[in-house]
Amino acid sequence: MRAGQNFIPARQKATMGLALIKEAILDHLETHKDTGLRNADLARDLGLESDHEGQQKDYLTYSILGLLLRECEVDKIKRGAKTFYVRAIAANRARPTPL
Repeated sequence: MRAGQNFIPARQKATMGLALIKEAILDHLETHKDTGLRNADLARDLGLESDHEGQQKDYLTYSILGLLLRECEVDKIKRGAKTFYVRAIAANRARPTPL
């Protein structure tokens, strides 16, 4: 580390990064509130597509959507075989139950 730089522990960096990605997903869903977005759309639009040995998985956005579902920040809507995510209506947001 160079002199004068503030040290930020790795876990704190990860927590900050997670909060920023959650915020980006929620903001993006808000701009598509009438239609919602699929996980693949979110990953592509936000530049978060994952690649594991040549396979597109998009597990990062999928996992974060799971957290946001548990936190009642997003809702999941099935349309045929496809799953879309939308920003939860503010009045319907409840505090998640602790694990």
